[in-house]
Order: sequence, then structure tokens, then C-alpha cells
Amino acid sequence: MNKSLICYTLSLCLVKALCVEIPDAMIDETTATCMKEVGVDKQALLKTIDENMLIVNKDEDTVKMLECQIGKRHFYDASGNFDKDNTIKSLAEGLVAFDKDEGERQALAIRIFDECTNSTIENQVDRLIEFHNCAMPIILQH
Repeated sequence: MNKSLICYTLSLCLVKALCVEIPDAMIDETTATCMKEVGVDKQALLKTIDENMLIVNKDEDTVKMLECQIGKRHFYDASGNFDKDNTIKSLAEGLVAFDKDEGERQALAIRIFDECTNSTIENQVDRLIEFHNCAMPIILQH
């Protein structure tokens, strides 16, 4: 087999493995509103996450997007702690993108809340990143 063809094939495999796509179903109305307000598109969001959907790049756009999400979804209560009802509600709604039925979504959202909201980080954006990075492996394994 031609060495060029082998290199090309390996390159395609590597590119495919490293490329991440954000499904349209994951961009709900709130996310779309924040994207418009902050001025980012899906390509900018892709720079934020790795192949496992973990947030690995905390640039200015990431911070602005997360601040917008925090404000619109009311993830935190007046004391700065995760608001259980709003966080579980947002999680359950977001799990629709993963084709889970309503009962399964609710149960998984409660599990994620219980396992991923124990952070002692004071900064709300950093705490939300930690929460997201805790939640994604749980979501993807189901």
C-alpha cells in the first residue's frame, strides 16, 4: 500500500477522533440567547470543550457565556450556593438532547446534583466549570 495513502488515512482517523460537534439539540433557547448576547457561535463554543465535552478553555467568551447562563438559569441562590430546584430543572431539560425519557432525566439530574455540587470554589464561573466537568462523564456513560 502506498505510504501517502496510509498517512492520509491515519490523518483522517486522527482528525475524526479529535473533532467534536455540538449537536443542535444541545443549544436550547437560553443558550442561543446567551450566544447572541455574548456574540459567539458554535465554532467559538467548540474551542471551549475537548473531545469528552469537558470545558478545558476558559477564555473571555467562555466566561461571558457562563455568566450569562448563570444569570438566566438562576443556578445559584442568594447565598451563592447551587439552587437545587433550578439546577436540577436545567439539567433535566438539557438531558433531552441525550434522548432520555422524563423519569430517567429527572433521576440522573438529581444524581448529578448530589455528586457534583460539593465544590468549595467561591468564583461562580469556576464552580460551574467544575460542576460541568463532573457532570459530563456521568451523562455520557448513560
